[in-house]
Amino acid sequence: MIAVNRPLRIAEVLDLPLQLIRRHFRQLLPVAMIGSLAATIPTMIPQLMLIRRNALTNQEYLLVVQIMQFAMLALSILLTTLAMLATVHAIRGVLEENPIGVAEAYRRAIAPSAAYLTLLVALMLVLVGCCLCCLPGVIISIYISLLAPLLVYEPPRGINAIGRAMRLAHFNPGPELATRPIIRIALLGLIAMLVSYAATALITLPVSAAGGYFTFRKALEGEIVSGMSWSLNITNLIATLFNGLVQSFPRLYAALGMTLIFLNTRNLREGKHLESSLETRIEQAQRDT
Repeated sequence: MIAVNRPLRIAEVLDLPLQLIRRHFRQLLPVAMIGSLAATIPTMIPQLMLIRRNALTNQEYLLVVQIMQFAMLALSILLTTLAMLATVHAIRGVLEENPIGVAEAYRRAIAPSAAYLTLLVALMLVLVGCCLCCLPGVIISIYISLLAPLLVYEPPRGINAIGRAMRLAHFNPGPELATRPIIRIALLGLIAMLVSYAATALITLPVSAAGGYFTFRKALEGEIVSGMSWSLNITNLIATLFNGLVQSFPRLYAALGMTLIFLNTRNLREGKHLESSLETRIEQAQRDT
């Protein structure tokens, strides 16, 4: 088990998740990939409407797509919340050297409905904050980033859990700015976000370029372009599905990093590293005698 009972350097916080993914990818990646795909598939439903657009009038098409976009976004948020908890359950199994399967990880994520609802409410707060000029949402997301691991490792639920997650994120175990959890959370989240955006750009850029070429060619021919061709729509769906699959890696990386930050901060804040050190010394003394 990785030692989280001592202060971790920023380099360790950023590197340890990669080491864990490399060592335990068979246990961790399937859980993250299934969750990422499950959250991606609902967002593809409105894209399917593009393929059947000719069967609807413009007014019907716009109304149906708007309704579908709202409904599928809500479903995607529900599935993302479930995937976050399942991923942390799988991470806990790896850290405790007791790996669990995909089905067990999602069973544990579903079983405590209070934990699921708590995380869902917290995500709604982030969404509302993002609607209020974005910055409040970013601040809230940083302060509740340790909530998912907290819900897996500890019993508090509801407002108590959210408040405890915020207190842990605000706690500074050392005199330096770099030791503050919120700095590490922000840095870890920024790296995961950049990797995510880079992967999305690499996957969707060819499809966007093809769509632009199709539109430009049709315009040169004097045709009125009302949408992309059937083949481009199918290609766009495949790219979206593949992008959801790829996004599982940065999400897993972020979940691992947040779990390590949570355990390290909690142990340092509440003296659990001293308890562990004392137990180790007692066991060593018993073996010596």
